[in-house]
Amino acid sequence: MKRIWFAIAVIGLMAGLSIVGCSADAGNAPAQNPQPGAPQQPGQNPGGGQPGPFGGPGVSGTVKNVSGSTIQLSAQDGSTVTVKTDSNTMFQKTVTGTLADIQVGARITVVGEQSSGTTTARTIQVMSAGGNPPGTPPAGSGQPAPGGTPPAPGGAPPSQGGGQPGGMPGLGGTVKSVSGNTIQLTGFDGSTTTVKVDDKTTIQKTASATLADIQANTQITVVGDSSGGTIAARMIRLGTDGK
Repeated sequence: MKRIWFAIAVIGLMAGLSIVGCSADAGNAPAQNPQPGAPQQPGQNPGGGQPGPFGGPGVSGTVKNVSGSTIQLSAQDGSTVTVKTDSNTMFQKTVTGTLADIQVGARITVVGEQSSGTTTARTIQVMSAGGNPPGTPPAGSGQPAPGGTPPAPGGAPPSQGGGQPGGMPGLGGTVKSVSGNTIQLTGFDGSTTTVKVDDKTTIQKTASATLADIQANTQITVVGDSSGGTIAARMIRLGTDGK
């Protein structure tokens, strides 16, 4: 009888150790990743645009018509988006600029060819005086600009970093000095870059615009809050020279 009770006790002890071991393994097991292709839950984004600096979608396209404060936009994916504007909507346009528009303290973005710390500019975008590019940090914050800023129609460069078609990088910052055709640029991360301007450089600048500047066939980018195929516009940017 003692042997039988001893055998039962041993079996019970082994079973208990097995349960404890399984519990420990379960506690240490890595969290399971979602299955590839699992549906995500992004916000509505009519027109297929990218997230904008205000947390809403950025949609580019061609204006079909304007009625009062409402714009019907033919988005790049072929869909039609209704854009509502109000007194809080910011209007901007990109116009042709010159080297004289690039002054100390100006905030610019540059796309060009880099070599040994020098960028030979192919496109320079000068931001409006006293204003920050949408989505960029305040001057002197030392923070890099996020990559969510929608470019202006007509090929304006992004605010910071990231490759461009053809392998040309983009960078942005505040002009430290200008001497002839050479610009010293303090980047949003605090670094200094020398920017060279030549006869192949295209200079554009951001200027204020109004709803009256938006006509049928105008190319625009809209950023705002979307709901049911309608965007409440927070910012609208027109293409180069307001076209």
